[in-house]
Amino acid sequence: MDAFEYVMVIVSIITGLGLSTILTGVGELIQGRKIIRIYGIHLIWVAFIFLLQVELWWVWWGLRSRIEWDLASFFLLLLHPIVLYVLSIMAFPNISMGDEVDLKQYYYDNSRWFFGVFSIYPVLNLVRDFVFLDAPMLDVRHLFLLCFVGITVYLAWTNRRWIHRYTAYTTVTVALVYMYMFVGGIAD
Repeated sequence: MDAFEYVMVIVSIITGLGLSTILTGVGELIQGRKIIRIYGIHLIWVAFIFLLQVELWWVWWGLRSRIEWDLASFFLLLLHPIVLYVLSIMAFPNISMGDEVDLKQYYYDNSRWFFGVFSIYPVLNLVRDFVFLDAPMLDVRHLFLLCFVGITVYLAWTNRRWIHRYTAYTTVTVALVYMYMFVGGIAD
């Protein structure tokens, strides 16, 4: 086992826990469909977190040629899936069968914390680019990430429903374009 494989074991475990949490939450929503009022904006962010976890795991493959790993680099690498895992947990209320759940109310009651934590993720991506990828300071990818920081901070700050609705659609659309443009394939 080389250093990259060793490092990726724990990253993959945490990513797997995050994916499992999302899938379990969706399963519970389906099981409790008679007592759970679904909110589309909530589901958009849930799907986006799922997509980010898959994308993260895919992108880390690009670090396979890194020979040297130190503890600081390892912690930086670990913070990405940890933030996404925490978001996965925060995305769903504690659903106990029999209690009625309104996901719209849950979304707005928790949006300040949810998007506050979410704002950490693009900052970690910026740091990753500078530490692992030696990216130039001025890069179009960084504009996307800085915009995402601004959007998540603003969403943590406001409870205006029309802003949350608009940004859910536009942010996910722009993120999909970003992923299409900048996330490559796996090559040997």
